[in-house]
Amino acid sequence: MKIKNIFFLLLLAPGFFVLPVSGKRISKKEKLQLILEKIDKTSDKVKTFKADFKQIDLDPVFDELEESYGSFVFKKEKTKENERLFKIRFDYKKPDKSVTIVDGSKVIIYTPEMEAPQESYIVDKVKLQVFFAGFLSKENLEKNYEILLESSNPKKITLQLIPKTKAGKSHFRELRISFNAITWLPTLIHQTKKNSRQITIMFKNIRTNRIISPQTFTVQSLKHLY
Repeated sequence: MKIKNIFFLLLLAPGFFVLPVSGKRISKKEKLQLILEKIDKTSDKVKTFKADFKQIDLDPVFDELEESYGSFVFKKEKTKENERLFKIRFDYKKPDKSVTIVDGSKVIIYTPEMEAPQESYIVDKVKLQVFFAGFLSKENLEKNYEILLESSNPKKITLQLIPKTKAGKSHFRELRISFNAITWLPTLIHQTKKNSRQITIMFKNIRTNRIISPQTFTVQSLKHLY
């Protein structure tokens, strides 16, 4: 899903945020609300999201940095109660191969060293919300985070998200999410954890609303690996 709309570019151009009647510049708060509405509308339309990713793990305490690469799949469904259900899959290809799947209620992990995948029920949804943050509704974001507009230009929007809830604050200090200013899709998620560890995930070659088999998020999809 590629959206090419010159209005989006103009909306974010310097000096464009001017009220037509009074001639006053729009406030930063109003600008943020406009941006969140654009992101919200796109998020509502995106049912699936596939991309290649690069992940950078930085531990400033021990001065350790690790990079990994692979593919990412995201699928959004609705439950009978009309609630959003998120499913994700990370296929790490290098430097070490592994697979992590979240099917909505369970986490499935597999590495070549395992005889079989390990399954466990989700007990901490706060940690997982980090990966979904770029796809959450405006209402959900405002409920769980204090949102600040860090930067904006015709190509990229970056939001700073500071957790409001006690559970969120216990896990991480802040999130930074960058969105493509034309497609309004997330391109980068940066997390600073409570212990100062930083995790950055960057997406490229993004494809949306492609058909994804339900089996993608099951243990059965890994059988050919072990």
